[in-house]
Amino acid sequence: MARPSLEDNAAVPIDGTGVEAHQHVQHPQSRHASPPVPHGIKRAADVDNSACDHEPKRPKTTQAPPIWAQVKRGLPPMKKRSQLQPNGYKSRQIKPSQASTESQPAPVPHKQPRAQVSYNSILDDSYERSFRDVVPTEDLNYQIADFIYRRVVQANPGLPLEIEAKVGRIVEKGSNERLRLALQNEVILGPEYNIAFESQMTEANHKFMNEYLNESVLLSHKPRTSDGKPRINIQYIHHREADAFYDLPPAEISKLDPMVTQFLQSSARSSHNPKIRVTRDLRTGEVIAKVIKARIDDRNVFCPNWQFDWRVSVSVEFPWDGSVEALEEYAASQKVRRGPSRNKDRLSYTHQFCRVDLTQVKVGVQAGGGFDSISHELEVEMDVPTVRNEGQLVGRGQPNHYSEYVKVFVDNVRLLAKNMPRD
Repeated sequence: MARPSLEDNAAVPIDGTGVEAHQHVQHPQSRHASPPVPHGIKRAADVDNSACDHEPKRPKTTQAPPIWAQVKRGLPPMKKRSQLQPNGYKSRQIKPSQASTESQPAPVPHKQPRAQVSYNSILDDSYERSFRDVVPTEDLNYQIADFIYRRVVQANPGLPLEIEAKVGRIVEKGSNERLRLALQNEVILGPEYNIAFESQMTEANHKFMNEYLNESVLLSHKPRTSDGKPRINIQYIHHREADAFYDLPPAEISKLDPMVTQFLQSSARSSHNPKIRVTRDLRTGEVIAKVIKARIDDRNVFCPNWQFDWRVSVSVEFPWDGSVEALEEYAASQKVRRGPSRNKDRLSYTHQFCRVDLTQVKVGVQAGGGFDSISHELEVEMDVPTVRNEGQLVGRGQPNHYSEYVKVFVDNVRLLAKNMPRD
């Protein structure tokens, strides 16, 4: 059977025929060879056998950790490995302890000279997780969780927020080349760096990710290789949409919700008229969304060992219920050049509370079918109500899985960035 190609730079759907929006694929059929799924390499814990010559002193505490990072009151201790139950399947909101993971490596043959023993494999009744029987939080996850908590959980609950992470490259503004630093692991960069983030990749990268995500859908419909139990299926949808951007007429600004007006006035974008993004379904021409979007804050993560970096952003999307005809009339009367239109061919892969979007974007689409430029984007969006609910439990001092949910989100982004092949 012939392998589907990336015709006209379009995204290749999982079944090779094009499943449209609102059509979920329950049992997709693969028509192409999928790339192998690389396994993470686990290293045994380093052991320091040196003796302490002096009595240890208690370190000084300069600042209390945020409330979400403090010890969770009322939570039971970590279950032993024999008690863990993967994939509950009773609810869409799956606890991180039940979340699916990558397939485990095949068992080591009996006659293999040196067996690889992972850290988790020794966590039985005779072992503890550390000399204090706790697992320290990884600092990068800690910083991202704190960022989301401050910008989302502690924000006005009425704000329609969005949490998304884009895969791309961090470049220097002067040279527009990818940033180079004397680092050997991923790190969050501070605001003092003169950098920009480019959220695009090549057509070859797009094709590889298309196949990688399609393969992930197929694997999610098969039992776990470790215990044979069913996994949580990845749901797949194909969207074809068009975006157009308009300046909001001054007469319409006064009609905005007071919360929208207050936010725009307090933001750095208050000197510009708000932009309205109108999204239409390319098949029917129906308007499916009218929003005012503004990015609130972000965190850039530099990954020197990988082909791509990534950025986590928190944005606000205010719905607008005005007339599109009024926007077009205002643009014509003021001879205002409307922002370039964008045609989006998007494949969405939803797993638990995260959605991966692989999108081809044609910018400046013309009536004859031509366009000014084409780009390819990859992003992961996290369900905001899920984050808010868990964060509110943190604020009330109740058992929660806030930090674990953020870790699942971060790990999804890492999987995409890490598995991208080098040029």
